[in-house]
Amino acid sequence: MKKIKGLIDITVCSLGFSGIPQDTRRNFSMLKEKIDLDGLIFNETIGLKKSRFSFLKKAHIDEKLISSTNILTISGKEAHYLTGNAQKIARKYKVIRRFLLGGFMQVFFKSSFQKSVQLRCSEYDDFFWKRFFSKTLPVSDKGKVDNTIIKVSQLSKAIIHVKTLFGSSVYIDTKGYDFVLFSEPTIVRPSKGTMKIVRFHDAIPLTHPHLINDSISVNYIFNTLSKCVKDGSIFCCNSDESQKVLHSLFPEKQIKSYIIPCAISDRSFPNYEGYEISSIISKYSSFTSLDGLPLEFKDITNMERKLSVIPDDGYIITIANIDPKKNQQALISAWDRYRSTYKSNVKLVMVSSVGWDANDLFKKMKKHVIRGDLIHLENVSGYDLTALLSQAKAFVFPSIVEGFGLGNLEAARCKCPIITSDIPAHRYVMHENAFYFNPYSVAEMVDQIAFVLDDKNERQVSKVVGSAYSYSESFFTSNVITAWEEMLIDNIK
Repeated sequence: MKKIKGLIDITVCSLGFSGIPQDTRRNFSMLKEKIDLDGLIFNETIGLKKSRFSFLKKAHIDEKLISSTNILTISGKEAHYLTGNAQKIARKYKVIRRFLLGGFMQVFFKSSFQKSVQLRCSEYDDFFWKRFFSKTLPVSDKGKVDNTIIKVSQLSKAIIHVKTLFGSSVYIDTKGYDFVLFSEPTIVRPSKGTMKIVRFHDAIPLTHPHLINDSISVNYIFNTLSKCVKDGSIFCCNSDESQKVLHSLFPEKQIKSYIIPCAISDRSFPNYEGYEISSIISKYSSFTSLDGLPLEFKDITNMERKLSVIPDDGYIITIANIDPKKNQQALISAWDRYRSTYKSNVKLVMVSSVGWDANDLFKKMKKHVIRGDLIHLENVSGYDLTALLSQAKAFVFPSIVEGFGLGNLEAARCKCPIITSDIPAHRYVMHENAFYFNPYSVAEMVDQIAFVLDDKNERQVSKVVGSAYSYSESFFTSNVITAWEEMLIDNIK
């Protein structure tokens, strides 16, 4: 393969542990191993500090001041020295001022190619590692990050969002790069000579709009996909199901697409036998579902004590942000019915950050959290998450729709029995190496939980778990990188 120079959008890496940020971090790590790769960031707000009169020679300290100021802007720590209303006013003023000075022109007039500010990770290694990469990548990958140049675009996420809703396109200067890889479909277009590649995860706002919190999301993904198809972007779909969905949305168009699955780490996990699960529960327990409850019912200390006690029946676990497509209400119903029918004390651990439409789910969770039977955890580190999976009786993934379903693979690597909804994306990922149920049938979910947790079925369950563990190796980064290389060879001559 010829010497390739690429650019990857890592903006989403500043977010948490959900699928797209994790996929982007691993794609960065894989590609960085093989090619000359720089990172691209679109800032949250409008405007970065850049050098004036670039033809003048500047002292190193002047450039350092500019770079350090831009780091603060990326981190969002504006007016941090102020508190309360003063901080809010200062931030609003800064955003408004930037919009009036630069954003107005970018939104309402044809944009030229937007320049970027260049930062070296090695000069701010602690910031870039912790902010963008540490949630997924092993410490051994920090050297790759330190050796990376980051291009921070003058084009902000806010402007991209507004222009997307207007159906416009925006441009960035990518001269010198063979390709730019975006973590999601976008209206952003690179310079001539730079190939645009987009990662395609799903089109749920278009295929299942009733599961989305607003119409803006529907319009947004429609406009981004339409622009990508029109400008000839190459789509890298995370599963055969997402590829089918993509082509079904534009049947009359010739779309160049590849299937490149999400990857998981090659590294083996330590032995977590005897690991204190109660300490993890204490560290990450969330009582968000109890918001609005009268204070006399909020005996947090007593609830924490109840939650940290793991009964002999153990616990089952689910990992997913709270939103309607994850089908968590059905899971709680199935778990509650299983406990009642089989006289079990098995607990339910929900590792779930709050997304949208959570109120109905919180109502269902509330009584179980108060009793100490349902354990809600947030922002769990990767190390502690694998410990939870390794000691769980089963991992349950009840989603109605997914583009991939990374949680199944994470459970497989921890040798945790997988009980998952029978949807195309999950079949693509796990094949026959899981226990499936109809996501619309609570009864089927109960039956599968009962089968997996019944000691009489231990041999059969162990066989499936072992098969899933071996099969999951096909998604190792060392294997998935081959698909990325083949795609690049096919398109960059």
